[in-house]
Amino acid sequence: MAEGLTKRYFEEILDATGVAKGVKRLYEIMRMPEDEFKGFVEDIKERVIAHYKKNIGQIVKSLQRYEEQPKAFHLGRILHGFQEEVPADWFIRKAALYYGKVVIRDPLESTLLSKNAYATESLRGLIISHLVSLRTLWPWTEAGIIEALPAALILTKLLETISKIADEDYKDEVWASTKGALKDEDLGLEGGALVQYYERFIQENYNQEAIDEYGGLSNLAREVSLRGPSINIALGFFGSVLTDSSPTTDSRYFWRLFGIWSSKRAELLVKEGLLSEETWIKMRNETIAGRVWQGLEIRELGALMKLSPKQIIKVRDDSKYSFKSFREDLAKEVRRIEMEKLGDEGEIKSIISEVSSDLNKEAGKIKEDLSKIRQEFGVEAIDLLDIVFSLTPFPFDLLADLLASSIVDYLRDIRGQKERSGYFLISLEKAEKQGILSRLF
Repeated sequence: MAEGLTKRYFEEILDATGVAKGVKRLYEIMRMPEDEFKGFVEDIKERVIAHYKKNIGQIVKSLQRYEEQPKAFHLGRILHGFQEEVPADWFIRKAALYYGKVVIRDPLESTLLSKNAYATESLRGLIISHLVSLRTLWPWTEAGIIEALPAALILTKLLETISKIADEDYKDEVWASTKGALKDEDLGLEGGALVQYYERFIQENYNQEAIDEYGGLSNLAREVSLRGPSINIALGFFGSVLTDSSPTTDSRYFWRLFGIWSSKRAELLVKEGLLSEETWIKMRNETIAGRVWQGLEIRELGALMKLSPKQIIKVRDDSKYSFKSFREDLAKEVRRIEMEKLGDEGEIKSIISEVSSDLNKEAGKIKEDLSKIRQEFGVEAIDLLDIVFSLTPFPFDLLADLLASSIVDYLRDIRGQKERSGYFLISLEKAEKQGILSRLF
């Protein structure tokens, strides 16, 4: 059975490194003599390799078979920076309310396989950071929501293709500009300022041998800023295909690049037989759906910051709340709609009407649950309707048609006059009027 393999892996690493015992262990790792630290890292590396060598096939097959609820393949940075007002696992807190599984790239694996490129103290900082990530994600992994895969799984199978595309992106005028990879919305940097940021990062973190191997600092900075994002996006793209998941992220930078990369490269991949046209069409729809979700994210989800991961998981899975059945019913409807060839306008309208009716009933049940949740967890003003309709990855055609359906008026009614609650609907209507939904790629 593949169930719990990622959980046992995280548990083994956290126990073996001592990080499961608490923050004191992190200070001990910081103060380790260099030789002891090298042995410490080598032990982690051996455990990581042993886990994937034994279990990777089972994990992938289990993910491919998992159809109970929607699944997501996460792109980019899984944790936010440590800001006092925002939980580090903010993305997972939101995603866990909808997705049954969130697949991430193992934060330890890539660093361990390229550890010789880093200066010792930089590697120490990265390893500590990744161990903190595993500890922060532990409640979600323990609950079976987080699944981790190694980048090497995809790279070893598709290295030639990914490298070829990265080479082409490196030379591409759009990709190598502020319309492409040389603009990072998350960092607030673009052009030369972004390249300089990477130069400083390289100087502070890479050893001189690695810098020289790539032809010097300037050359390596260009590699990191142009070829690096292409490889990262390729890993996300093929990871989504491999696990039959919807690509998703809360990073504006990664969403934009994913749209550019996938729309440019799909034709090549189909032509070379690495991707079927049917799979690409499905992927494109899922990508658009995820992009709409990210673009229409509700701003006020403050109540989630007040709940512990265990409380959020309880709300998500407890049968006494309507959230679980809502998520499962919607997943079935979305899957059914995606599988059908919606070429008949009459069929589309019929299905839209049916889904709208089902959503109305479930949304009403969720509304009734709000008072229960407030009483049980002592949280004020938690609005699950805000949460669910900001996370639901509607297929593109359904989402556009729902704008004209009765569900819009229904949601307005049950939300009342709260300004913050109307953000999702207002954004949808603006997007439709401006034609944004048809220009996401």
